[in-house]
Amino acid sequence: MARRANKDGSIYQRKDGRWVAAVSRPDKKRVTAYAHSKAEAREKLLRLLVAAPDDANAGNPGMTVAEWAQVWIESLSQTVRPRTEKVYADTLRLHILPALGHLGLGTVTLADVDALIAEKVSSGLAPESVRLIGAVIRTLFKTAVKKGHIKSSPTEGMTLPRKQSREIEAFTRYQVTKLIRSSEPDPLLNAAIVLSATMGLRRGEILGLDWQDVNLESGTLKVRQTLTRNQDGTYYLGEPKTKRSRRTLAMTDAARESLLRLPHREGLVVPLMPEVLFRRWQALQIDCFQSHKPFHALRHTYASLLIKEGVHARKIMESMGHSSITVTMDTYSHLMVDDSDTTDAINGLFR
Repeated sequence: MARRANKDGSIYQRKDGRWVAAVSRPDKKRVTAYAHSKAEAREKLLRLLVAAPDDANAGNPGMTVAEWAQVWIESLSQTVRPRTEKVYADTLRLHILPALGHLGLGTVTLADVDALIAEKVSSGLAPESVRLIGAVIRTLFKTAVKKGHIKSSPTEGMTLPRKQSREIEAFTRYQVTKLIRSSEPDPLLNAAIVLSATMGLRRGEILGLDWQDVNLESGTLKVRQTLTRNQDGTYYLGEPKTKRSRRTLAMTDAARESLLRLPHREGLVVPLMPEVLFRRWQALQIDCFQSHKPFHALRHTYASLLIKEGVHARKIMESMGHSSITVTMDTYSHLMVDDSDTTDAINGLFR
């Protein structure tokens, strides 16, 4: 049974299994709310604590950012992957709560948020890491608004460092063809390479692909699960990365031929652990090129080849399972620019 100081209300579990959130009013009366779980009771307690002055929490300063952050993190386990939850929790613990945790949830201002971001930038933290901190802060307060704990978010107008474009690693058509042909003696490695290079599947999607989601006769496959790593290093089959990642794709001829060469048609299509795939992949590249790129470079290769063939960005987004066309454009827009075409067009207009 968990209880808190009376001025902060209390949470406890009844003998019938239900959880109770209770707050004492200034007039000595107690207001209670029932819940099915401790996390739900904690949230209901916080609602009582931030109620209007004429309600249960008259004169109470309300919850702190740290208290709300704990409730928010506990609720994330139902909506995000364990690794994502850990990233959010670590970001809060290391960067956000030391600066804002002691403040009242409703007292944080845009100036407080901007000061935190500015301090992280001046400390030399990478721009992408600072943008992650900003994203976590924004979601933390946006959810508080949605739940009715505060009326508006102090992150509106927040200043973040500009997003930096990253050089993507991809193979040439010749290189990826050589990798596919050289991997044929290893059917599982070959299937993984072909599914990524010719269909754009992520590594986790390939290792989570089940034969029941493959139809060799119609030439289609469904992406409905992915092999994901837990915080403790173990793996599980979970939901795809985004809503759009759950998709049905027409198989390329190369993909269908590669899968037809696999000896077993039951369970996982590529039953390899990520570490095993990594070792085989690296060894193949050393044999072919005396160098190596990450496996994800095959997915980038797929996108770059489509772009060079003139395929529209929206079609690329759909086939790759990006959450939005913005992701596609941010990642590959530099490949879509062809200066010669635009120059020739302008020259043609003024001849």
